[in-house]
Amino acid sequence: MRTGIRTGRPFQRRTELTSFWRARQTADLYGLPYKIFIRSAFEHLTRGGWERLPHPNQLYAKRHLEQILVASAKYWEEYKHSLFGRSFSHLPEYRAEAFCSFPAQMAHLECVADLLKARPIPWAIGQACVIDRVISPELVLAQFGEERLVRARAEVAGGTPEPIVHFGSDDLLPSCLGIPGALVPTSPECGACPTIDLCSRIQALTLAMMKRKTGSETPVDERRKKLGRERTRRCRERKTLAATVSLATIEASSSAGSNHRLGNVLQSK
Repeated sequence: MRTGIRTGRPFQRRTELTSFWRARQTADLYGLPYKIFIRSAFEHLTRGGWERLPHPNQLYAKRHLEQILVASAKYWEEYKHSLFGRSFSHLPEYRAEAFCSFPAQMAHLECVADLLKARPIPWAIGQACVIDRVISPELVLAQFGEERLVRARAEVAGGTPEPIVHFGSDDLLPSCLGIPGALVPTSPECGACPTIDLCSRIQALTLAMMKRKTGSETPVDERRKKLGRERTRRCRERKTLAATVSLATIEASSSAGSNHRLGNVLQSK
């Protein structure tokens, strides 16, 4: 009998951690908030006749994924338009004073701008520009005009803006910086990132250190190849042993048959 996610310390098994990680990667790949993706998947599967709640690995299974993504995208669109303030990140890294043109910041800014274009309400513009500061007044002025900006400021005049957080020079660096395999210079994301040169240097140092310690720049691939060679060697040994045993059996059977015929000849004489 299969059980659900166990209580207690999480990820006691490696497969459990992998399932959660891949489900998260799937939501990230399609730009869906985790709670939207999970809720849509659960609702879609249970409405389809499932009597038990799905496991994490079933949220990204190929046979269900397309339908889950369609349901998630529809729900996400409805959610964004009904709850504007919860449709974007409120982390200080995405505020106007922290903007450094990182791809993630650019994508977030584009998302906020699209939300405001869909519903150019002065209160929403003022909330995003003055209170949350996830879009700059200059961009609001360019997109909606001076009159709309003045009205937006008036709408939220009594509100309390988010506090300004001062970041150090290293605080805004992307989490993928220097990770082997993450840097793809030809990709639009890496090409637009202002830290691409630093990332390239750090990745080279990381790969060199990894090669010194493990003998390879791709130790996971090397281990996979080694295990594959071991499986091939064991398979060949089993086949050789089976062939040897079979040959010995044939020879023993042939020898027994010859002795039996010889015994018959001697008895006839």
